[in-house]
Amino acid sequence: MYAMLSKILQQRRSVRKYLTKEPPKEWLEDLINCGRTAPSPSNRQPVRVRQIISEKARKELQGAMVRQKDHLISTIATQSGSKRVRNYIRVYYRYSEFMFTAPWLILIGVTDVGPGFKDHLVAAGLHPEKNRSSTDEDITVGLFVGAMLLRATELGIGSCILTAPLVFLAMEKNLTMFQDLTPKCFITFGYAAKAPAIPPRFDLAKIFKRC
Repeated sequence: MYAMLSKILQQRRSVRKYLTKEPPKEWLEDLINCGRTAPSPSNRQPVRVRQIISEKARKELQGAMVRQKDHLISTIATQSGSKRVRNYIRVYYRYSEFMFTAPWLILIGVTDVGPGFKDHLVAAGLHPEKNRSSTDEDITVGLFVGAMLLRATELGIGSCILTAPLVFLAMEKNLTMFQDLTPKCFITFGYAAKAPAIPPRFDLAKIFKRC
């Protein structure tokens, strides 16, 4: 079992080029069911999944991203901003464009499921922060997404997590897909058109120490 899991972990890559063939539709529910096994604080289960499937919804999303990309670039130009920042904007948008043609485009977000432990402390005046922390939600989303990605790899499906689009969409509060949801990331799924190279990883000594 350990060898099998280790192999799956090593096989997973961020795939940005997909075949046009779509995986079996029922497999998506399989991925979500794997995600549902992820733990969450007080078993609050805040994660929600939306598949962006219609051409209308994808065009709405792409149009919003283009508007915000152009707005950022024009704002920098009027402020005589850094050319390097303009290049960052263009590059990160370009690296996100593949999502609009991916076989499956998934939005992962969270919904308000009631106060957690920290919220109760804040309400009682026992914690200095007034705003609710998203740390618990982010950890829960990470565990949920991690389970989905491992199952996808096991099934032979490529995947890629995207957070840069949310930077472009920060001012777009009225998108249909964002209703009743705080977006956390997008994920693309599909059969890989080619196997990406193994990405470099830091040595264990760089990321681990005993205290």
